[in-house]
Amino acid sequence: MSSAAFRQYQQKIHNIAVLPAGRRQEIEIDGIRRDKQAEQLLDQLYSEPGFRLLRRQVGRLVSELRGETA
Repeated sequence: MSSAAFRQYQQKIHNIAVLPAGRRQEIEIDGIRRDKQAEQLLDQLYSEPGFRLLRRQVGRLVSELRGETA
């Protein structure tokens, strides 16, 4: 993944994390309420090709997303 694409994903994570609770959309997955935008971003990240370096970058982004939205 290019550094520009990585930064773009980081910006999306930041935008999701700073969104006020009243403006967040929630969905229910397996009986658990989750942030809709965060779940959509996770789907995008997990659909990236499975090359080793890319998997590492996706792992970092997923950790960042979970840390920011927890």
